[in-house]
Amino acid sequence: MKLSYVILMAAFLVAPSLSSAEELWLGGRSYHFKRTGSGCTNESHHLYAYRKGDYHIGTYVNSQCNRSYLVGRSYDWKYGFGLDISAVTGYPESMHIVGNFIFIPQLTYLAFYKRVGVRLIYVPFTLVGAGLAVRL
Repeated sequence: MKLSYVILMAAFLVAPSLSSAEELWLGGRSYHFKRTGSGCTNESHHLYAYRKGDYHIGTYVNSQCNRSYLVGRSYDWKYGFGLDISAVTGYPESMHIVGNFIFIPQLTYLAFYKRVGVRLIYVPFTLVGAGLAVRL
């Protein structure tokens, strides 16, 4: 797990940033469409993420109650809508795509009042969620 965190940090630090826009993403509540009824289905994620320009990095407690680390790219569209694609650690080996990472696409919507906002997410066929966003 520690090696994964180092890889994610290095990827974020070397990624070129196209703008100086900065945000913090905090919290995170979700509703999962499929509920297995066994094990853990965490819906309070304790997200701490940082976005600079088009790139983001962070950590959260995933839906299976494990600590996850993420690094990814954000694509902003019009009217607050966008797309985030993140490489994420902390999920079961059966879900891994490359190394111990999975890739999670999220459709997003950000609405701000001054510097504080709400960030809504939709992971296709999996969950909807919301969290706090702060512009720095």
